[in-house]
Amino acid sequence: MEYKIYVGTQIKIKNGFLKGSRNFMYSGMPNEHTFVMTPFMNYGYAGYSPNIYYSINSQVIRIVDKDFDVIEVTSDYIILAD
Repeated sequence: MEYKIYVGTQIKIKNGFLKGSRNFMYSGMPNEHTFVMTPFMNYGYAGYSPNIYYSINSQVIRIVDKDFDVIEVTSDYIILAD
């Protein structure tokens, strides 16, 4: 399945039946060579969301123990596939 995520938009992807979900956001491109993904993680009452920087040439990225294929990256949106 393909996901088109715009800058600043949070997306929730289900892990499976009764297995929870993954929440993350595309945070844009700080320069022309990198892009940023921000996963949202929480454990009980504690939560955090680190910025993860990837090279623009990355074909596969790993977000919270799941691999995604990078189809297209622009400064406005990113398209990922499972």
